Amino acid sequence: MGADRSPGDMATVAGFREVRVEDVTDTFLATCERFISVSLSYQAQLREVKGDQAFEEEQDKSEGMRRVILSGPLKRSLVVARK
Repeated sequence: MGADRSPGDMATVAGFREVRVEDVTDTFLATCERFISVSLSYQAQLREVKGDQAFEEEQDKSEGMRRVILSGPLKRSLVVARK
């Protein structure tokens, strides 16, 4: 199966039925933005517990996901189906 298949198609090919795909990109983006905001609010404590490098890596990862979502190519789907 290639990257050109939709999540719903992949579920169907895998033998699932009553496949429903929900776009949860907006919810994922909101969660990502909240994570960034709260992490910055507790930055001193998080740096103390996790270390500077781990804190920076998590922030960079979250900021990267946020940028990609806002630019369009990253989508998050929830696939609900029966086997």
